[in-house]
Amino acid sequence: MAGLVESNVYGLWVTAQKDKDTPGDDADARKLIHVSGDLDTNRQDGSENWSDGTRFGDITEWVQSIDGAGTPVIEATPLDLEYLLWLFTGQENVTGTTIKSHEFTPGATTGHWSTWFKSVGLSTVHRQQFNAVKQTAIRLEGSTANKVLKYTPTLVSLDPGVHIDADPAADVVKGTVGGADDNRPWIYTEAAGTFKVGGTVFRGHTQFALVISDGGAPLYGDDVVPFDVGPGQPQVSIEGVSLILDDASLAVYNSIVYGDPTPAAGDKPIRNLDDLSYGSWSADFQRNGATTSAQQRCHIELPRVKWNPDVAIAPNPDGGALEIPIGGRVQNDGTNPLWRITTQSNQAAFALPV
Repeated sequence: MAGLVESNVYGLWVTAQKDKDTPGDDADARKLIHVSGDLDTNRQDGSENWSDGTRFGDITEWVQSIDGAGTPVIEATPLDLEYLLWLFTGQENVTGTTIKSHEFTPGATTGHWSTWFKSVGLSTVHRQQFNAVKQTAIRLEGSTANKVLKYTPTLVSLDPGVHIDADPAADVVKGTVGGADDNRPWIYTEAAGTFKVGGTVFRGHTQFALVISDGGAPLYGDDVVPFDVGPGQPQVSIEGVSLILDDASLAVYNSIVYGDPTPAAGDKPIRNLDDLSYGSWSADFQRNGATTSAQQRCHIELPRVKWNPDVAIAPNPDGGALEIPIGGRVQNDGTNPLWRITTQSNQAAFALPV
Protein backbone atom coordinates (compact mmCIF):
# COMPACT_ATOMS: atom_id res chain seq x y z
CA MET A 1 0.00 0.00 0.00
CA ALA A 2 1.32 3.41 -0.96
CA GLY A 3 2.43 5.61 1.93
CA LEU A 4 0.43 8.82 2.17
CA VAL A 5 2.14 12.16 2.78
CA GLU A 6 0.94 13.49 6.14
CA SER A 7 -0.06 17.07 5.30
CA ASN A 8 -0.19 18.17 8.93
CA VAL A 9 3.50 17.37 9.50
CA TYR A 10 5.67 20.03 7.90
CA GLY A 11 8.55 22.43 8.44
CA LEU A 12 9.99 25.66 7.08
CA TRP A 13 13.57 26.84 7.64
CA VAL A 14 15.62 29.84 6.49
CA THR A 15 19.25 30.94 6.55
CA ALA A 16 21.22 33.82 5.07
CA GLN A 17 23.47 33.52 2.02
CA LYS A 18 26.79 35.35 1.79
CA ASP A 19 25.95 36.33 -1.81
CA LYS A 20 23.46 35.56 -4.57
CA ASP A 21 25.36 32.58 -5.99
CA THR A 22 26.28 30.73 -2.79
CA PRO A 23 23.48 28.74 -1.10
CA GLY A 24 23.25 28.90 2.65
CA ASP A 25 24.31 25.99 4.87
CA ASP A 26 21.42 23.95 6.29
CA ALA A 27 23.41 23.67 9.52
CA ASP A 28 22.85 27.41 10.04
CA ALA A 29 19.12 27.34 9.26
CA ARG A 30 16.51 28.36 11.81
CA LYS A 31 13.10 26.72 11.90
CA LEU A 32 10.11 29.05 11.71
CA ILE A 33 6.58 28.58 13.04
CA HIS A 34 4.80 28.18 9.71
CA VAL A 35 0.99 28.21 9.95
CA SER A 36 -0.34 28.65 6.39
CA GLY A 37 0.65 29.63 2.85
CA ASP A 38 3.53 27.96 1.07
CA LEU A 39 6.69 28.27 -1.04
CA ASP A 40 6.42 26.47 -4.37
CA THR A 41 8.26 25.80 -7.60
CA ASN A 42 6.38 27.19 -10.60
CA ARG A 43 7.02 26.01 -14.15
CA GLN A 44 5.41 27.60 -17.18
CA ASP A 45 5.49 25.81 -20.55
CA GLY A 46 5.23 27.48 -23.95
CA SER A 47 3.92 26.09 -27.21
CA GLU A 48 2.99 26.94 -30.78
CA ASN A 49 0.95 25.03 -33.32
CA TRP A 50 2.10 24.12 -36.82
CA SER A 51 0.66 22.10 -39.67
CA ASP A 52 2.01 18.68 -40.51
CA GLY A 53 -0.54 18.26 -43.29
CA THR A 54 -3.11 16.46 -41.15
CA ARG A 55 -6.35 17.64 -39.61
CA PHE A 56 -5.05 18.07 -36.04
CA GLY A 57 -1.56 19.27 -36.90
CA ASP A 58 1.34 19.20 -34.53
CA ILE A 59 2.81 21.32 -31.76
CA THR A 60 6.22 22.52 -30.63
CA GLU A 61 6.62 22.81 -26.88
CA TRP A 62 9.27 24.14 -24.51
CA VAL A 63 9.84 25.13 -20.91
CA GLN A 64 9.13 28.85 -20.74
CA SER A 65 10.14 29.69 -17.18
CA ILE A 66 10.83 28.22 -13.75
CA ASP A 67 10.85 30.18 -10.53
CA GLY A 68 10.11 29.78 -6.88
CA ALA A 69 7.52 31.95 -5.22
CA GLY A 70 5.27 31.98 -2.22
CA THR A 71 3.77 33.80 0.73
CA PRO A 72 4.19 31.58 3.78
CA VAL A 73 2.43 32.90 6.87
CA ILE A 74 4.78 32.78 9.87
CA GLU A 75 4.10 33.44 13.54
CA ALA A 76 6.08 36.55 14.49
CA THR A 77 8.20 35.43 17.42
CA PRO A 78 10.64 38.04 18.83
CA LEU A 79 13.84 36.29 17.73
CA ASP A 80 12.60 35.11 14.32
CA LEU A 81 11.04 38.50 13.56
CA GLU A 82 14.39 40.20 14.14
CA TYR A 83 16.15 37.75 11.82
CA LEU A 84 13.54 38.05 9.07
CA LEU A 85 13.55 41.86 9.26
CA TRP A 86 17.34 41.86 9.01
CA LEU A 87 17.14 39.68 5.88
CA PHE A 88 14.46 41.94 4.39
CA THR A 89 16.10 45.31 5.09
CA GLY A 90 19.71 44.17 4.67
CA GLN A 91 20.73 46.29 7.64
CA GLU A 92 20.19 46.95 11.32
CA ASN A 93 21.48 49.29 14.02
CA VAL A 94 22.26 47.30 17.16
CA THR A 95 23.00 48.88 20.52
CA GLY A 96 23.25 47.53 24.05
CA THR A 97 25.24 44.79 25.76
CA THR A 98 23.23 42.11 27.56
CA ILE A 99 19.94 43.34 26.13
CA LYS A 100 20.25 44.49 22.54
CA SER A 101 18.11 46.98 20.67
CA HIS A 102 17.75 46.21 16.95
CA GLU A 103 16.56 49.16 14.87
CA PHE A 104 15.28 48.42 11.37
CA THR A 105 14.64 51.18 8.82
CA PRO A 106 14.51 51.27 5.01
CA GLY A 107 17.86 50.53 3.41
CA ALA A 108 19.35 52.11 0.31
CA THR A 109 19.11 48.76 -1.50
CA THR A 110 17.06 45.59 -1.19
CA GLY A 111 17.85 43.04 1.50
CA HIS A 112 20.03 39.95 1.79
CA TRP A 113 19.79 36.76 -0.23
CA SER A 114 18.67 33.70 1.69
CA THR A 115 18.08 29.96 1.38
CA TRP A 116 14.78 28.39 2.41
CA PHE A 117 13.97 24.73 3.09
CA LYS A 118 10.53 23.09 3.20
CA SER A 119 9.37 19.65 4.25
CA VAL A 120 5.92 18.01 4.17
CA GLY A 121 5.17 14.56 5.58
CA LEU A 122 6.53 12.16 8.19
CA SER A 123 6.75 8.60 6.85
CA THR A 124 6.64 9.70 3.21
CA VAL A 125 8.29 13.10 2.92
CA HIS A 126 8.47 15.79 0.24
CA ARG A 127 11.50 18.07 0.70
CA GLN A 128 12.83 20.99 -1.33
CA GLN A 129 15.47 23.70 -1.04
CA PHE A 130 15.08 27.18 -2.51
CA ASN A 131 18.29 29.11 -3.17
CA ALA A 132 18.85 32.78 -3.96
CA VAL A 133 15.63 33.96 -2.31
CA LYS A 134 14.66 37.60 -1.87
CA GLN A 135 11.82 38.92 0.23
CA THR A 136 10.24 41.42 -2.16
CA ALA A 137 7.53 42.42 0.32
CA ILE A 138 6.45 41.73 3.88
CA ARG A 139 3.13 41.91 5.71
CA LEU A 140 3.06 42.25 9.49
CA GLU A 141 -0.44 42.00 10.93
CA GLY A 142 -2.42 41.38 14.07
CA SER A 143 -5.97 41.54 15.34
CA THR A 144 -8.04 41.08 18.44
CA ALA A 145 -9.87 38.22 16.66
CA ASN A 146 -6.70 36.15 16.14
CA LYS A 147 -4.27 37.32 18.74
CA VAL A 148 -1.02 35.96 17.24
CA LEU A 149 1.03 38.50 15.28
CA LYS A 150 1.78 37.17 11.77
CA TYR A 151 4.68 37.85 9.40
CA THR A 152 4.06 37.05 5.73
CA PRO A 153 6.94 37.55 3.28
CA THR A 154 6.52 37.56 -0.47
CA LEU A 155 9.36 35.34 -1.66
CA VAL A 156 11.07 35.01 -5.06
CA SER A 157 13.67 32.27 -5.64
CA LEU A 158 16.10 32.26 -8.56
CA ASP A 159 17.12 28.63 -7.98
CA PRO A 160 14.03 26.80 -6.72
CA GLY A 161 12.89 23.27 -6.04
CA VAL A 162 16.22 21.55 -5.37
CA HIS A 163 15.40 18.05 -4.09
CA ILE A 164 16.95 17.24 -0.72
CA ASP A 165 16.82 14.05 1.32
CA ALA A 166 16.99 15.39 4.89
CA ASP A 167 15.55 18.23 6.95
CA PRO A 168 17.81 20.84 8.50
CA ALA A 169 18.58 19.83 12.07
CA ALA A 170 17.29 22.96 13.78
CA ASP A 171 14.03 22.85 15.71
CA VAL A 172 11.87 25.82 16.72
CA VAL A 173 13.68 27.94 19.32
CA LYS A 174 11.41 28.44 22.33
CA GLY A 175 13.73 30.25 24.71
CA THR A 176 12.97 30.92 28.36
CA VAL A 177 9.52 32.11 29.35
CA GLY A 178 10.00 35.47 31.04
CA GLY A 179 13.55 35.87 29.73
CA ALA A 180 15.16 38.02 27.09
CA ASP A 181 15.26 34.96 24.78
CA ASP A 182 11.52 34.24 25.16
CA ASN A 183 10.51 33.19 21.66
CA ARG A 184 6.78 32.76 22.05
CA PRO A 185 4.99 34.63 19.24
CA TRP A 186 3.96 38.21 19.87
CA ILE A 187 0.32 38.52 20.95
CA TYR A 188 -1.91 41.41 19.89
CA THR A 189 -2.81 42.30 23.47
CA GLU A 190 0.88 42.78 24.36
CA ALA A 191 0.51 46.18 22.68
CA ALA A 192 -2.61 47.12 24.69
CA GLY A 193 -2.75 50.81 25.45
CA THR A 194 -0.09 51.69 22.84
CA PHE A 195 -1.99 51.64 19.53
CA LYS A 196 -1.82 55.27 18.44
CA VAL A 197 -3.41 57.09 15.52
CA GLY A 198 -2.23 60.67 15.20
CA GLY A 199 -0.51 60.38 18.57
CA THR A 200 -3.75 59.47 20.35
CA VAL A 201 -4.13 56.11 22.08
CA PHE A 202 -7.10 54.06 20.86
CA ARG A 203 -8.23 51.25 23.15
CA GLY A 204 -10.88 50.33 20.54
CA HIS A 205 -8.17 49.51 17.97
CA THR A 206 -9.05 46.00 16.75
CA GLN A 207 -6.66 45.17 13.88
CA PHE A 208 -3.89 46.36 11.57
CA ALA A 209 -1.65 45.23 8.71
CA LEU A 210 1.64 46.90 7.81
CA VAL A 211 2.70 46.18 4.21
CA ILE A 212 6.21 47.07 3.00
CA SER A 213 6.92 46.28 -0.64
CA ASP A 214 10.03 46.67 -2.78
CA GLY A 215 7.95 45.85 -5.85
CA GLY A 216 10.64 43.54 -7.20
CA ALA A 217 10.02 40.85 -9.82
CA PRO A 218 12.14 38.07 -11.36
CA LEU A 219 14.23 39.01 -14.41
CA TYR A 220 14.77 36.44 -17.19
CA GLY A 221 17.64 36.40 -19.66
CA ASP A 222 19.26 33.47 -21.43
CA ASP A 223 17.85 30.72 -19.21
CA VAL A 224 14.46 29.45 -18.08
CA VAL A 225 15.28 30.45 -14.50
CA PRO A 226 15.58 34.14 -13.58
CA PHE A 227 19.06 35.61 -13.13
CA ASP A 228 18.07 38.36 -10.69
CA VAL A 229 15.22 40.21 -9.02
CA GLY A 230 14.53 43.47 -10.80
CA PRO A 231 13.77 46.78 -9.10
CA GLY A 232 10.20 47.92 -8.75
CA GLN A 233 8.34 50.81 -7.19
CA PRO A 234 8.68 50.53 -3.40
CA GLN A 235 5.64 51.40 -1.33
CA VAL A 236 4.62 51.24 2.31
CA SER A 237 1.03 51.17 3.49
CA ILE A 238 -0.95 50.56 6.65
CA GLU A 239 -4.10 48.58 5.95
CA GLY A 240 -7.16 47.34 7.75
CA VAL A 241 -6.85 49.59 10.80
CA SER A 242 -10.24 49.22 12.46
CA LEU A 243 -11.41 51.61 15.17
CA ILE A 244 -14.54 51.19 17.27
CA LEU A 245 -16.52 54.38 16.73
CA ASP A 246 -16.43 56.81 19.64
CA ASP A 247 -15.70 60.51 20.00
CA ALA A 248 -11.96 59.97 19.43
CA SER A 249 -12.32 57.87 16.28
CA LEU A 250 -15.03 60.23 15.01
CA ALA A 251 -12.38 62.95 15.23
CA VAL A 252 -10.13 60.80 13.00
CA TYR A 253 -12.96 60.48 10.49
CA ASN A 254 -13.52 64.24 10.57
CA SER A 255 -9.82 64.92 10.03
CA ILE A 256 -9.79 62.67 6.96
CA VAL A 257 -13.01 64.03 5.45
CA TYR A 258 -13.01 67.68 6.59
CA GLY A 259 -9.37 68.28 7.43
CA ASP A 260 -10.43 69.21 10.97
CA PRO A 261 -11.15 66.89 13.94
CA THR A 262 -13.96 69.24 15.08
CA PRO A 263 -15.64 70.69 11.98
CA ALA A 264 -18.04 73.54 12.40
CA ALA A 265 -21.61 73.53 11.17
CA GLY A 266 -21.60 74.15 7.45
CA ASP A 267 -18.10 72.78 6.85
CA LYS A 268 -17.78 70.69 3.70
CA PRO A 269 -15.39 67.89 2.71
CA ILE A 270 -11.99 69.21 1.71
CA ARG A 271 -11.58 70.03 -1.96
CA ASN A 272 -7.87 70.81 -1.90
CA LEU A 273 -5.16 68.53 -0.52
CA ASP A 274 -3.46 71.61 0.92
CA ASP A 275 -6.15 71.33 3.60
CA LEU A 276 -5.40 67.67 4.24
CA SER A 277 -4.62 66.60 7.79
CA TYR A 278 -1.92 63.92 7.69
CA GLY A 279 -1.84 61.28 10.37
CA SER A 280 0.56 58.82 11.95
CA TRP A 281 0.36 55.32 13.42
CA SER A 282 2.36 53.35 15.97
CA ALA A 283 2.17 50.32 18.25
CA ASP A 284 4.51 49.15 20.99
CA PHE A 285 4.53 45.43 21.82
CA GLN A 286 6.16 44.80 25.19
CA ARG A 287 6.94 41.66 27.16
CA ASN A 288 8.71 40.72 30.36
CA GLY A 289 9.05 44.27 31.65
CA ALA A 290 10.26 45.74 28.38
CA THR A 291 10.06 49.38 29.39
CA THR A 292 11.59 48.85 32.85
CA SER A 293 14.04 45.97 32.67
CA ALA A 294 14.31 46.18 28.87
CA GLN A 295 13.66 42.50 28.15
CA GLN A 296 11.65 42.32 24.91
CA ARG A 297 9.96 44.85 22.71
CA CYS A 298 8.67 45.43 19.17
CA HIS A 299 7.94 49.09 18.52
CA ILE A 300 6.45 49.96 15.10
CA GLU A 301 6.41 53.61 14.03
CA LEU A 302 4.90 55.23 10.93
CA PRO A 303 5.52 58.98 11.36
CA ARG A 304 3.38 60.20 8.46
CA VAL A 305 0.37 58.54 6.85
CA LYS A 306 -1.94 59.89 4.17
CA TRP A 307 -5.19 58.20 5.10
CA ASN A 308 -7.37 57.04 2.21
CA PRO A 309 -10.52 59.13 1.74
CA ASP A 310 -12.86 56.15 1.34
CA VAL A 311 -14.11 56.07 4.92
CA ALA A 312 -17.76 55.74 5.84
CA ILE A 313 -19.98 55.47 8.89
CA ALA A 314 -23.02 53.27 8.35
CA PRO A 315 -25.83 52.52 10.81
CA ASN A 316 -26.51 49.02 12.10
CA PRO A 317 -30.22 48.09 12.47
CA ASP A 318 -29.27 45.25 14.82
CA GLY A 319 -27.35 47.54 17.14
CA GLY A 320 -23.89 46.94 18.54
CA ALA A 321 -20.66 48.85 18.18
CA LEU A 322 -19.75 50.53 14.90
CA GLU A 323 -16.25 50.31 13.50
CA ILE A 324 -14.56 52.51 10.92
CA PRO A 325 -11.81 50.92 8.82
CA ILE A 326 -8.98 53.23 7.78
CA GLY A 327 -5.80 52.72 5.82
CA GLY A 328 -3.32 54.75 3.87
CA ARG A 329 0.07 55.17 2.29
CA VAL A 330 3.08 55.92 4.44
CA GLN A 331 4.96 59.03 3.28
CA ASN A 332 8.17 60.84 4.14
CA ASP A 333 7.84 63.54 6.76
CA GLY A 334 11.22 65.06 5.95
CA THR A 335 12.71 64.22 9.35
CA ASN A 336 12.25 60.59 10.34
CA PRO A 337 12.77 57.35 8.42
CA LEU A 338 9.75 56.37 6.35
CA TRP A 339 9.13 53.59 8.85
CA ARG A 340 10.97 52.23 11.88
CA ILE A 341 10.69 48.93 13.76
CA THR A 342 12.72 48.72 16.96
CA THR A 343 13.03 45.41 18.77
CA GLN A 344 14.70 44.30 21.99
CA SER A 345 16.02 40.87 22.98
CA ASN A 346 19.28 39.20 24.00
CA GLN A 347 20.02 38.37 20.35
CA ALA A 348 23.35 39.65 19.04
CA ALA A 349 23.78 41.56 15.78
CA PHE A 350 23.45 39.38 12.69
CA ALA A 351 26.20 38.77 10.17
CA LEU A 352 26.34 37.16 6.74
CA PRO A 353 28.17 33.81 6.45
CA VAL A 354 31.73 33.97 5.15
